[in-house]
Formats: sequence, C-alpha cells, structure tokens
Amino acid sequence: MFWKIIALLGSGTFLFTGMDILGDPNCISVSFRGGGARSLVTQCYLDQSGNFSQTTAGLGLILISIILLLLLFWKNILSYLNVFGGKLDKTFKDTFEESEEQSLSLIPEAMRSGTRDNHYKLDKKKSIAIGVVLVLMVSFLVVPRMSVFDRWTCSSLRNEIKNIDTEGKSHWNSYQEEIAILGRMQWGDFAHENQIATVKRRALELLRNDEQAEFVLNSNQRCLVDSTILETRVKYTQDALNYFTGKTAINGKYFSADYGWPTDFYRGYMDFEVYVRK
Repeated sequence: MFWKIIALLGSGTFLFTGMDILGDPNCISVSFRGGGARSLVTQCYLDQSGNFSQTTAGLGLILISIILLLLLFWKNILSYLNVFGGKLDKTFKDTFEESEEQSLSLIPEAMRSGTRDNHYKLDKKKSIAIGVVLVLMVSFLVVPRMSVFDRWTCSSLRNEIKNIDTEGKSHWNSYQEEIAILGRMQWGDFAHENQIATVKRRALELLRNDEQAEFVLNSNQRCLVDSTILETRVKYTQDALNYFTGKTAINGKYFSADYGWPTDFYRGYMDFEVYVRK
C-alpha cells in the first residue's frame, strides 16, 4: 500500500508538471536534472538550448503518468473490462440468438440440422484485445490531430506556413528568372525599363507573400521559436514594400526605373517554417 501511495503521488507529479510545461508560453525547450535524492528538476528555456522541445517534454511526462496509473490500477481496469465484456457478450448473444431464430425459420426443416452448432461464439478475451488495439489506434492516430491539442503541437500553423513557403518559393523562382533576363540586357535597351517593371511586379508578389506569412506567424506568437527574430524580418519586408511602392525613400531617393534595379535584393529564399518551434 505504501508503494502504491508513492507511485500515485509520482504519477500526479508527472501529470501536473507535464501540463505546466505545455501551458507555459516561455518554455520553448526543456532540460531535466537531478535535484537531490529521488527528485527531478525541470529547467525551461526561451530558446532551443534545452535537451527536449516543449511538446516532447510535456507529453512525455503525461505519458509516464498514464503508464504509472495503468500499472497501479491494472487489476481494477482488467476486472472492469471483464465485467463490461461479459455484458457485451450477453447483449450480442441475445441479439444474435433472436436473429438466428428468425433466420432458421426461413430454412427448411431438413436443412436445419447442425446449423446452430456451426455459428461463431464471441470470445471475451478477443473482444477485449480488439478494444485495447482500437483505443491505442485512436490515441496515436486521432488524438494528436484533434484541434484541442493543436495549441501545444502547433501542427496546423506548421502546415499553413509550409503551404505559404511553397507559394513563396514559386514567386522567388519567377523573380529570379526575370532578374536573369534583366541581367542580359544592356543599359539603355528599349525594353530595359519594361523589364524593370516586370521585375518589380514579381518582387512585390514575393514580398506580399512574405507579408502574409509574417501576419500568420505574429497571430500565433506562442508557437514561435523567437519573436524578436521575426520582428527583424517583418521590418525588412515592410521597408522593401514601402520603397518599391513609392511610399518611402532610401537616402533621400524614391524608387525609379531610371536608377536601375538592386540585383542583390532577395538573393535567396529563407523558409518561414524555421520560425515555428518543433
């Protein structure tokens, strides 16, 4: 009894610690260390310097708690399943026998011999095993995809950002193709100014896609690795949009095709997915 009480207290500790980690917006990653005899101390970090991600550590502790509870109350659970399984067996048996009588009434008397003995009898242990397998399948396949867990896993945000990144890479490739065409032109070429306008249009499509990704990420601050890093990119995007749309000037000059195009602008595409914590 003493060890059961200790195990029950330990299970509760793991459960509430795991929930506390998952609910802490400042706990991006976690490390564990010994805090003395038979104790464990959790250390949260605002970045990825911990040994485990917030989701892994929190859900891992909750899983340990569930395993301890199962070990503690396994006999009670098994006993309940046996009683519950027996009731199911009786229900299935009564329903089956009623259906069987109706079916046999349609069969000629000469063909009924031995029909009843050949019917399958529901095995209680098999039904319990099937039930356990179904519960495990639901736990591992359905529960992680339920929206109630999304605030911890950030899976829907990650998928949305992946889609935005896919579109962003497409815009970036189109932009680079137009930059390559512009690079093959001579200054003063009659089509030079038109090509700069095309490059500008592609650049604005790319920047507005970035703006969309930044808005989605800013709306989900809890899922970010570090919001300050994102702020730098947001400022860069807004400054570029304002300059190319003629709202602001750089070094006292507004954008004009007469000045050419800054070919070093946006030399590479950086995925927005890196801002979402794992």
